[in-house]
Amino acid sequence: MERVHIIGYYEEPDLAVRERTVEEGTLIAPDVAVVTCTNTMYFMNVKPSASEPGMYEDCGIFADICALNYQFDIASIPPAAALDFALWVAGKPALAAAV
Repeated sequence: MERVHIIGYYEEPDLAVRERTVEEGTLIAPDVAVVTCTNTMYFMNVKPSASEPGMYEDCGIFADICALNYQFDIASIPPAAALDFALWVAGKPALAAAV
């Protein structure tokens, strides 16, 4: 699992970009990253950025997991269990078998 920077944009309905954010996340598959914020893990689709080499673009959150009263990161779970769990959430369990 690789630590990466993920670019996100907040757009208004007229598609004008109002805000650009950069989050640090963990790449768990070529197109899936996990970003942790306090007690929630956000699973998102990502793609390499065409405009900023070495960074990834947020393509949308597809799941989040909240653990009340517990601050955690995917790195706090034992590596094999974390990878199996994250890939299962991402809908990519076949990748876990390949790793």
